[in-house]
Amino acid sequence: MPAQAGNELGVRVGGFDDFYFGLEWQTPATIGPATIVPSLDFSSGDLDAVLINGDLRWDLLPVFDSGTVIYGKAGPTLLFADNNNEIGLSLTIAADIGLQKGRSLQFEWRFGLGDIPDSKIGVALMFRL
Repeated sequence: MPAQAGNELGVRVGGFDDFYFGLEWQTPATIGPATIVPSLDFSSGDLDAVLINGDLRWDLLPVFDSGTVIYGKAGPTLLFADNNNEIGLSLTIAADIGLQKGRSLQFEWRFGLGDIPDSKIGVALMFRL
């Protein structure tokens, strides 16, 4: 499965209300069945901000032998804007599609609880390190 492949680093883009781009690192470190997946996003639009996400990822459903897995993520999000620093909780449902040569493509729908963006949809291209 792509999630258990180990060290991966990727670039991500997306939006809903605001455009964002960033970096995601899928570490080889785990906590029980969860993989540690921190990310850093830069948001532009109604709110120019930097977001730091400290997610844990759980693989929920492998899709046969296709190299694709449905997964969920949850974790705290720190938001730093001009005069506005906030914290919230992010919940994510996503698909990780394994590609050739140690790459994968991820499609995510992230929901924010608290004083962070309510919803965003994004895609990430991950590279095995």
